[in-house]
Amino acid sequence: MRPSFLTIVALLPSLLTACSGDLLIRYATAPDKNCRATDNLDSIVKSGRLDLNHTFFDQQPVYYLNLSLSCTEAVQLKKAAIRYEWVRGREIIDSEQNLHTLFSLEEGEATYHLSGEIRSDGKYGATFVPDIRVIGPAVGTQLASAGESYADSLELGIYVTLHATDGGSSIDSNEFYFPVHFCWGCLDTICCDGQDAYYPACRPGQDDNDLAPCQCP
Repeated sequence: MRPSFLTIVALLPSLLTACSGDLLIRYATAPDKNCRATDNLDSIVKSGRLDLNHTFFDQQPVYYLNLSLSCTEAVQLKKAAIRYEWVRGREIIDSEQNLHTLFSLEEGEATYHLSGEIRSDGKYGATFVPDIRVIGPAVGTQLASAGESYADSLELGIYVTLHATDGGSSIDSNEFYFPVHFCWGCLDTICCDGQDAYYPACRPGQDDNDLAPCQCP
């Protein structure tokens, strides 16, 4: 059975910061302490972690990427194509019948639609695309079937390609690889008494460096 992917529309500002060079995904970045997307070397994220049992998700984990780009000319972003590959845990998925549907993530492609212009005015040679949802609820629901017994043993490789147009011509970026590890309840902590368990994360259940400072009364 093929996974049921949700198609999401992400609206970007019509004018982003400068870019130069080929349409290239350079790296993924983490949000700053104010939960704003950032594009600098100090914020690079080489891999992700997703809590499959985070209370905020209600068994539908999601994962977002900020991607730093460079490009030659002004281009219109159209979509991100996303494919998946099991990097770790294939033998577990194969041996557990109730997990066999996880192999279906490797079939086909997920699509995340984008709308916005990346301009090239040459000052810094880079810009970024915030909040591309590379794991949506449909995929997250499948992942959560791993449960507490197997979540820590799985690693999913995510491959992202951006598609854009330049004066009617189609432009494809490089395929960017980003691995995501999983856990069960590892990010479900309470910041302050009386607060929801997912407070104060920018993106609940995603990456332990995603927490804003606690400000308890």
